[in-house]
Amino acid sequence: MRKKLQNKRGFTLVELIVVLTILGVLAAMLIPALQGYIEKALETSDIVNVRAAYMQVLSDAMTGDVTAEQTVQLKQGQDGWQHFDPVTIAGITHYADEGNTANWIGSPAARGTCRVSYVDGTGVVLTWSGEGTKPSQPDRPTVNLSENLHEILAKTDLLKTDLKDKDFYEIDSACPTSTMVPKVKEQIKKDSLLYTGTWDFRKIRSENPGRYLFWTSVDASKVAEGTQVPVLISKEHEGKYYITTMTVTTSTLKKTGETYNVIGSGIDNRGALKPYITGTEYTTLEEAYAAYADMVKNSYSQYADTLPR
Repeated sequence: MRKKLQNKRGFTLVELIVVLTILGVLAAMLIPALQGYIEKALETSDIVNVRAAYMQVLSDAMTGDVTAEQTVQLKQGQDGWQHFDPVTIAGITHYADEGNTANWIGSPAARGTCRVSYVDGTGVVLTWSGEGTKPSQPDRPTVNLSENLHEILAKTDLLKTDLKDKDFYEIDSACPTSTMVPKVKEQIKKDSLLYTGTWDFRKIRSENPGRYLFWTSVDASKVAEGTQVPVLISKEHEGKYYITTMTVTTSTLKKTGETYNVIGSGIDNRGALKPYITGTEYTTLEEAYAAYADMVKNSYSQYADTLPR
């Protein structure tokens, strides 16, 4: 009996190392594949849930409730679609490189949301949003909310030259042929609110001085014409601010036929402006921006990632 026990051998250290190495190699090969299967299953689940919400909103709209909407909490662990391109949800087909369309706004984000709503004349609209897993931009300075935004225009020579004695003018940040826009942009610092989004300096007819600034954190060129976006309005002379919404419209250049999206189109007199400045008045940019951010987060969550801070 003693002899048999003495002849029994265990694993050597070398053999254990070899076995552990083989297991490590197998794990390195199998884990990515397993993660891929899990992500595909999560994305499939998200698409199924959004389809169900789509059908519910469409059914509500067909029975007269066009204000009904559904919000789907996404389960996917990565931004964008990793396993589907294009994605078809009910009657909406969307390709990854297509950008925003009338029925599809934004892109899915990890642990984000999809708001399913109905827009008269457009149909069901899918609005994707969320923090996602995209890296932050540490080089983006904190926005200077003590800045006098109208000084940006004043620091150019435009008020003394091109705009002198003008009863009406508009400087649209997206206008591709404007000679004034580059001069304004030269005065915009990285910590300015105007460094992001879309802005429009505007002089209202028969009002002295009647200078206003319209700003939205949304890049108007990336949304469809007719889209409602949140807007912050600054009135220069009285130092007042207002928060409102405006419709993105398309402007066409007469000489070239080139088009670009703008905010504030058609607002050239007091009557046209009045509906947008009848709400709460704010006396500081900080207060106005806080109200603007609240509006975005509560009513326009699809644009939450456009907020500069």
